Amino acid sequence: MRESRRFGKTFEKPPVRNEPPKEKTPFEQKVERMRSEQKPLSTGIQKDVYEEPGHETSRVRKVYRPFPEPLPRALEGVVENPTELSQKMQFFVIKILHFLFPDNIPNRYKLTSEPFTVSDQRIDGKPISVAFRFFGDAREARKLAKTLRRVGIYTDKMGENFVKKEDGTIAYIDDVRWLSGPLQRRFENTLRKAIEAKPDSQQKTLALKWLEQIEKLSHAK
Repeated sequence: MRESRRFGKTFEKPPVRNEPPKEKTPFEQKVERMRSEQKPLSTGIQKDVYEEPGHETSRVRKVYRPFPEPLPRALEGVVENPTELSQKMQFFVIKILHFLFPDNIPNRYKLTSEPFTVSDQRIDGKPISVAFRFFGDAREARKLAKTLRRVGIYTDKMGENFVKKEDGTIAYIDDVRWLSGPLQRRFENTLRKAIEAKPDSQQKTLALKWLEQIEKLSHAK
């Protein structure tokens, strides 16, 4: 047994163990396979973005990456692991936001699990850095964020989640947050007022049905 002298005392060093490599989870294996087949368009702290097979020019596929539980302290309050309930609610919220702001919020077409993925409308353009910036394109992005706040939506300004499209329109392309818990009902009522203010249409009828799904899911928590 090897020994190490420190501060006038003798400590026994434990033998070095050659542990076998950690087995990859099914999710890690799927992501590794996807990356070998297709290079991500972008890689973030929480998800990878790929072109949607068969819809390369019009859609993107976002693959969510789970974090170990409990979350590292540096990530507390910054990210949360997706669940089936949270992803369904996010799906319907995004659908409603696209109805309310079709030029600024990309549509969401599909949701899958194991791993959690979504299929979103592809938005190409110039990424905008908003954090600690208040002029030019960043100012226009902040105007959009302020507009979304009026319907209870919070955006992430730390990454390049805002994009300036070719026609000059600003779009927000990431997931959103909203008032939840005791304030969930207020958020739902705010969305309902915004939907009902739109002219009657088939899409308005669908938006009200999506809102009903949100209400059911929020009460199932």
